[in-house]
Amino acid sequence: MTSEMQAYTTKDGGLWVFPEGPNRAPAYIGCTDADDVSAPQGDIELIRCFGPDGKYQVVGTKSTPPDPITTTLTSLTFRTRSLLERIRCEYGLMFLQRDGGRADLFCNHQRYLILADVRNTEKTYGGLVKREEDAESTRGFSLSAQPPLIDGAEITGKRIATTETMSFTDVFMLKEDCTLLPVKYGVAVALDSGLYGAGDVWLTADGGQTWTVTTGTPNLHDLQACAMVDLCHGVRRIIVADKAVGASVGGIAYSDDDGATWIHVSLIAGQVGYGVTHGGGIFALDANHIWLASAKGYIFFSSDGGETWSVQDADTLGVGDYTQIEFTADGLHGYAGAGAGLVAKTVDGGTNWDLATVIAGTPDVLAVALIPGHEDILWVGTASGTLFFTEDAGVTWTQRTGWVGSGIGDVHDIGFANDYVGFMIADDATPEGSVYQTIDGGYSWDKLTTEANSGLTALAVGDENYLVYVGLTNAGTGFIGVVEE
Repeated sequence: MTSEMQAYTTKDGGLWVFPEGPNRAPAYIGCTDADDVSAPQGDIELIRCFGPDGKYQVVGTKSTPPDPITTTLTSLTFRTRSLLERIRCEYGLMFLQRDGGRADLFCNHQRYLILADVRNTEKTYGGLVKREEDAESTRGFSLSAQPPLIDGAEITGKRIATTETMSFTDVFMLKEDCTLLPVKYGVAVALDSGLYGAGDVWLTADGGQTWTVTTGTPNLHDLQACAMVDLCHGVRRIIVADKAVGASVGGIAYSDDDGATWIHVSLIAGQVGYGVTHGGGIFALDANHIWLASAKGYIFFSSDGGETWSVQDADTLGVGDYTQIEFTADGLHGYAGAGAGLVAKTVDGGTNWDLATVIAGTPDVLAVALIPGHEDILWVGTASGTLFFTEDAGVTWTQRTGWVGSGIGDVHDIGFANDYVGFMIADDATPEGSVYQTIDGGYSWDKLTTEANSGLTALAVGDENYLVYVGLTNAGTGFIGVVEE
C-alpha cells in the first residue's frame, strides 16, 4: 500500500505545545490522550414566514458565528508537574501525524492541526484514591480555542507551463471563500526584452493552475509590481507598475476589462523616475486603500482604484529606494522596506511615516510581511540572505538563523497565512530559488520540494496549504509555480 493510501492511527500522532505562543520553541508532550477535536463552522438558520395557507415557508437563510474549538487532554500524573499543568495563560497546541520516525522530532510530520489561543477551561483529577483497585492517576484538561482550526497537509511545489519568454517579477491573488482553492483570480507580470517595450500581463481564473496573457498590453517598460481589486457591479481592476530605472520610466496603468485595454496614469504629473523597484511594491487592501512604495524615497497612496495618486512621504526619511510595502487589515499600521537596514512605519494610514530601529548590519531590506491580525509583529527578508523579525513594531529586531540557506543570496518575499504558518522564497548565490515553510510561527523554516529554477521573485499566499509563486526565466520561459498537496 502506498504511503498516500495508508490511514493514520493514534500511534502515528504526536502532541506539541507552544507555552509562549508562535515563534517560540515547541515542547513535546507524551503519555497523553486527546479526545476528538470539535471545530464548529457556524450553523445555518432558516428565515421563515407564514404563507397564504398559514404554514411556514422558508424565504432565506442566515449564518451563525462559529463556536470555540474544543477538546480534552488527559495525562498521566507523575511526581513532577507536567508542562500542561504549569501553563497559566493562553498557548498554542499542535497535533502532528506522521508515517514513520520519532514522535518527538518536530520535523517528522505529514499532517498537522493547530489550535491557536488555547485556554484551559477546566481541570479534572482522576484515579486519586480507590478502595481496592490500583488505577493510574490522571490529570485532565478541558480546553477551548479561538477559531479557525489550522488544518495542514504535506505540500510540494510544481511548475505551471506558460509561453512567457521573460522573467516574472510579481504575482497577486485574490482570496476566495467558497471555492475548492483558497484563491481564484490573480495576476502576474513580466519584464520586457526591449527598452520601453510592452511588458506582459498574465491572468488566472483557477487559482494559478493555468494562465493566459492579456490581449492588450499596458505598453510600459519592465513591469515590476501588480495588484487586483474588486470595484462595484462585478468589475475587477488590474493595476500594474513599471520599474523605476534611474531617472527614467516608472509608469502606472490599469485595466477594467481583463487587460484588453489600458489607461495610463502618472504618480507625479510630468515627472519620471518614480515607481516600484521590487515585487510587492504595490499593496492593495481594497479599491479605496492602495499604497505604492517608490524609488527616491517616495510613498504614494490611491483612494480611487489607482486612477490618481497622492504623495504620502516625499523622501522625508532619506531612505533612498523603497522595495516592499504592507499594511494591516484596518489600513492604519503599515511598513515599507528600504536599503541599509531601514524600515519605515506608520500608525495612521500613511499620513505620517517614521523610521524603525536600523536592523543590525544594515542589510538592504527586500521583503516585509505582517502576521495577520497583528500590528507590531513584522518579518523582513534582506539582500544578505538574512531573516529578521520584530514583535514591538521595529523597536528591536531579532535575526532568525538556523534555516538552510541563511546568510546566502537574497530573501525576496515572505507571506503568512496565520499566526503559525508562513512562506518565504530565497535565492542562493547561483541564483536558484527555494520555497520555505514555517508551521511554528517562524521559529523554524523547512525547505519544500520545488521545481528547478533560475531564481524566484515573488509569492502570493492562499492559505496554509496553498501558495502561488513566480521567478526568472528558466529553460526558455518565465517561471510560475504553485505549492499544494
